[in-house]
Amino acid sequence: MASLAEESAVSGAGQSSWGPTAYGVTDADRADAAREAGERALDAAGVDGRVRVVAGRNEGRRVERVDRPKS
Repeated sequence: MASLAEESAVSGAGQSSWGPTAYGVTDADRADAAREAGERALDAAGVDGRVRVVAGRNEGRRVERVDRPKS
């Protein structure tokens, strides 16, 4: 995590609970560099893993009320 967080292409890094997912936050212009940083971080840690670049959903959760038919 520390090596990923120190990369200039990554604005922030974290880990989901106790793993197995580590993540970095970047922008579209630095996505390729961030992917490479992720691959270097895995290699440095001696971890076999996969680096994926994905977009955020960028919308909140929507809750809808469903009325049940009265019986």
